[in-house]
Amino acid sequence: PELKWKAANYAVSYEVQIATSYTFTTSLVQDYQGITDLSRVVDPLPDGKYYWRVRAMNANNVYGAWATSRYFTVDTQAPSAPILSTPLNNASVVGTPTFAWKASSSAVRYQFAYGTSSDPLDGFVYQSAELTTTTHKPPIMQVMTPYFWFVRARDAAGNWSDWSTPPFTITSVPPVPAAPALDGPVSGFLTNNTTPELKWKTVNYAVSYELQVSATSTFTTPLVQDYQGITDLSRVVDPLPDGKYYWRVRAMNVNNVYGAWTASRYFTVDTKAPSAPNPVSLADGAPTTSTKPALSVSATSGAVRYRFQIAADNSFTSPVRDVTQAGTAYTTALSLIHI
Repeated sequence: PELKWKAANYAVSYEVQIATSYTFTTSLVQDYQGITDLSRVVDPLPDGKYYWRVRAMNANNVYGAWATSRYFTVDTQAPSAPILSTPLNNASVVGTPTFAWKASSSAVRYQFAYGTSSDPLDGFVYQSAELTTTTHKPPIMQVMTPYFWFVRARDAAGNWSDWSTPPFTITSVPPVPAAPALDGPVSGFLTNNTTPELKWKTVNYAVSYELQVSATSTFTTPLVQDYQGITDLSRVVDPLPDGKYYWRVRAMNVNNVYGAWTASRYFTVDTKAPSAPNPVSLADGAPTTSTKPALSVSATSGAVRYRFQIAADNSFTSPVRDVTQAGTAYTTALSLIHI
């Protein structure tokens, strides 16, 4: 090490002593006289604790008093490499874990690293800053990639140990995906389309989806349709006969692990038209004195809306009124003089 001091008035040279005892008696290790600079790089020292002091000499070769001594410690021995603890060697863990190791004697700092090679000389994918703890959670690791992880220790003198040997291996597997949120159609949807499109929202860690369509809410076998390996967020189902159907979706991660099913929804396919309604009033061919006659038909099973047309010819090529409504009675809003 280089030892330094401040200039003293009337000094022409300095003397530095190094000893293994603060009494500087027979324990002197080095003694440098006639130094004209304000520092001295000492000769090589073995590991140990050393005391040092300085005094000045004037032009008349008279020494002044010794400075109050200080001490330093030479330590060239690195601490032992840390012993890795968790995760265990060859572990597969969900996501990115917190790594832990045992404390190394005399260590004050640690450094964590991982890479794709068991040899630290090949470099690392990630290397932490210096740590004061014996645990570390790195940024998100690439899933399904085997990694080797290492730790090394540093003491107060700045000596680094070797990287831990042998390193542990770890493979990060993705978390189980959550159940997707269904997007459409809404539950209770009624359609005359035999191939409706079913949609859902994306979820983290999903690489594909499974869709099931069932005739029962319990999804017991046999299923009506079961689609696996869907990479989109929707599926147009194969043609379905008329009926009520339940559907649900689940996601699968890159490790081929499925998440939970969504809550099911249902839809109804109905391609059969209701029967034609029967006129109630006015009767066929009946005259009326009203220029806005009230028309009505009988209710038809399954019907939710009714369409009324009024035309001057029985081909209804150019109806004067064409109205669709929920009720079975309709009063014309147009004055009819004679039709």
